[in-house]
Amino acid sequence: MDEPLSNLDLKLRETMRIELKDVQRELGITFVYVTHDQEEAMAMSDRIVVMHEGVIAQVGSPSELYRAPQSTFVADFIGKSNIFAVTPIADGGGIQRVRIAESGLELLASSPAPAASNIAFCSIRPEALRWIEGQTPAERPINVLPVKIVKIVNLGAYLEVWCRHQSNTTFKALISAARGAQLATDVSIELTVEPAAIKLLTH
Repeated sequence: MDEPLSNLDLKLRETMRIELKDVQRELGITFVYVTHDQEEAMAMSDRIVVMHEGVIAQVGSPSELYRAPQSTFVADFIGKSNIFAVTPIADGGGIQRVRIAESGLELLASSPAPAASNIAFCSIRPEALRWIEGQTPAERPINVLPVKIVKIVNLGAYLEVWCRHQSNTTFKALISAARGAQLATDVSIELTVEPAAIKLLTH
């Protein structure tokens, strides 16, 4: 199937995704489905092959590709991601300290990583950036990022909040609309990200 739903409006396209999945299960045969729509690929596939410039970039389940991308291309192509060039600083006890290039901002990452000498980028999903509210110093998490909100994009159930660190590094965080109702541009907040949510990449 070569982009069979590309000319349909959004609601009909979503309905047809379900219909096609049902037909595939009933027939019990493999469908090869070609699409440039990442959300469609995630919703319909049991196994995805991501192609880049005619070469296979990664193969895996939707969850594997989303949670463990093997390159910046896959991290950016499947879903949304904050991607930064980084320099490895220190490796200790399974925790890798990296510095975002030219910013001086350092982060601790604990995701399975390539050899420190090969680390060149990191990827952080917007939903992995959490807004810290009302925590005492004793509860302070690792990787606290004081930022100022520069833009808010309303996605309905969620807000895509663009935040800038004093190092001039911009992060995109995903915050529930109900929880973030009082947020506004030029407001200073703190974000945090778990070390395991920072994916270290070589390319």
